[in-house]
Amino acid sequence: MRNRGRSSRVEDGGLLTIQKDVEDLEAVRRHFRVERFVPVGYSYLGFMVVLYAMDHPDRVERVVQLGPVPRKFDTEYPASLLHTDSVPVIDSATAARIDSLERSGWARDHPKEFCEESRVFAVRLVGDPAKAAGLMDPCDMPNEWPVNLERHFEHHFAAVQRLDVPKESVARVRVPVLTIHGTWDRNAPYAAGREWALALPNARLITVERAAHQVTADAPEIVLPAIARFVSGRWPERAEKITSLERDPPR
Repeated sequence: MRNRGRSSRVEDGGLLTIQKDVEDLEAVRRHFRVERFVPVGYSYLGFMVVLYAMDHPDRVERVVQLGPVPRKFDTEYPASLLHTDSVPVIDSATAARIDSLERSGWARDHPKEFCEESRVFAVRLVGDPAKAAGLMDPCDMPNEWPVNLERHFEHHFAAVQRLDVPKESVARVRVPVLTIHGTWDRNAPYAAGREWALALPNARLITVERAAHQVTADAPEIVLPAIARFVSGRWPERAEKITSLERDPPR
C-alpha cells in the first residue's frame, strides 16, 4: 500500500487515508486489466478490502480478511472476547530502555538503528514468542522505521477513526468473505473479526486459538491451506457461520 513497505514515500499526509488505499487497489486492477479478483487484506487493509468491495462489487469474486480492525473505532466489545496478557510480553526494563531512546531524540537521529532496537516489540505480533524470530525484518525499508510509521499512522489512523460505515452498507457486500482472526490479537481484537463475520451476509470465520495479529506466522498450517481452498471456490472446513457476537468457550 502507499507509503508502506517499498512504496514511494508520500510527503502529503492528507493523501494517507484508507479511501486512497481503495483507489490504489482499483488503479492496480485497471493497470493489469484484471476483470475480477480476490483481494486479501491484513489488519487495516482487512477493512479496506470490504470498502473496495462496496465501491466495486462487480470486480470482486471473494474477499479474505486477516486480523481486520473494527468496523467502527472505539467499539466496545464483550470482555470475554478481548485478550489480556497474564504477564507483560515485554519486560519493563526493555520497554523503559526503548522509551528512553525515543524520548531522548536518539531515535530520530538514528532511525534505522532505533528500528532494530524496537524489533523486540515484534513478539507482541505473535501468540507464540518463538515465532517472532521468523517475522519479516522491516528495518531495510525506511517507510517501516518507527519514526516514519508514527507519521503514517498519525494521518492514516485518523482517517480510519473518522469512519462509521453503516451496517446496512456492509450488508450489501454479497460475495463470499473469509475472515481469519487469532484470539490473542493485541492489535485488532478478535471480536472485530467476529463482528465482521456477523455483519457480512455471506461471511464465515476461522478462529485461531492463541494466535495474535500475525496469524499467518502463528498458524501457517491453518491459514494458508484455508485461503487456498477458499480461493478455489470452497469453504474451508474450519470456517464457521457466525450468528452471535458472543462465542461458546473453546473446548
